[in-house]
Amino acid sequence: YEAPFAIDAGQPSGAPRIDFAGKGIGAAVAATATNAIFSGYLDKFDEFKPAVKIDDTPGGPLPSPVVATSERGDAYAAWRTAAGEVRARRKNGEKGFEREFLASNPAYGAIAAGQLAISADRSGNTAVAMLQGEGAGRRLTVSVYDRLPGRPVVLSSTRYRARKPRLKWAAGSENWGVQT
Repeated sequence: YEAPFAIDAGQPSGAPRIDFAGKGIGAAVAATATNAIFSGYLDKFDEFKPAVKIDDTPGGPLPSPVVATSERGDAYAAWRTAAGEVRARRKNGEKGFEREFLASNPAYGAIAAGQLAISADRSGNTAVAMLQGEGAGRRLTVSVYDRLPGRPVVLSSTRYRARKPRLKWAAGSENWGVQT
């Protein structure tokens, strides 16, 4: 085994979670004793990058962070805040984390501790599922990040090309339905 790596920046912590993509790229999250959320990113060289604090909104008791990694190398983290809402962030591969955003709908009530899950597909589309509210008003809700399709590319060809070539391209990869 390799030397251990602190995914919590060396602070007392709990609730660690880790997720890997098929290429070995991954991410880990942990909640510290002060309910802060830290994340470490495992790059394509099998090396964890230094852990960083990823929550701007203070976590509440048992923030229950969760993490998912797509085959594109993107990492996604979500956690429960002190207000009982769910916040999330996306890490665009080797780049830094994007801004934190609200993933739950406040109109449906608070998220119960431990009632949070996340998953990403090979294209980077992500779903955060949570159980919101209480009693008869309790419902399962899902927040979805539908990653934008990639830029079109020109495919090369050995065929003769006229001076004014006709350009066309096929729709990009989209796992969640036809592109609009």
